[in-house]
Amino acid sequence: MCLDARTALDADTVADMKRLMRRPGVRQELAETFEVEVQSVTETEALMVESVLFLADLEDAHARPGWTIIATDVWGMPWGYRDPSRSHGTWATHDACGTVQKITMARPECRVCPPQPGSRTHRAKFGQPQYLYLVQYENLLKFGHGDANRVRAHLRAGCEVISLLRGPFERVVKAEVAVRQAHRDQLVDPRLWTMPVTFGAGSEVVTVEADIRLSDYLSGPDVKDVAASFA
Repeated sequence: MCLDARTALDADTVADMKRLMRRPGVRQELAETFEVEVQSVTETEALMVESVLFLADLEDAHARPGWTIIATDVWGMPWGYRDPSRSHGTWATHDACGTVQKITMARPECRVCPPQPGSRTHRAKFGQPQYLYLVQYENLLKFGHGDANRVRAHLRAGCEVISLLRGPFERVVKAEVAVRQAHRDQLVDPRLWTMPVTFGAGSEVVTVEADIRLSDYLSGPDVKDVAASFA
């Protein structure tokens, strides 16, 4: 990271760098880095060091076994404002196949190689059967999607299955989104209700007054009777 006389630092950045240099030992470290006298250290030099450290931390955060990072783009140094319209993100090579792909700090999955065993990505689950469910807990209804283990967890938490539809993963996911959009005005504030832990953040919860018919969003028979085998 190399800045020169053409670099114009805004007032906020200069103020941030001055606060940084007031921390014990920081000015001395900068002076040793640039081999100058302590009193000669400038805000520009502090910005260069902070930018390099930020990029190193960003690369470490994206590092994953089996991947080699080749480029990262950040807008808004040194604080790394990740504006999607300005930053191209981080790109890496998948060592196994040599494909260059954009990755995030989540566990990367190669778009060329087969999904790894136990993968929870939509790509890995594409075509697999899934349930769209509606369960009740006291005066609350929770809709969502998942496998038999997900439904079983709700049952063990004291919920009752109201409706249970089965379909391909991709269709069930789309149906869940449609249910949420149709009933977004009825979603409850989770801070005001006591919910079982299986309801998570409570983002797909309504009261029993809501009229939710899963069959309006996903075709197929209701198989809620099979839920008894999940318990």
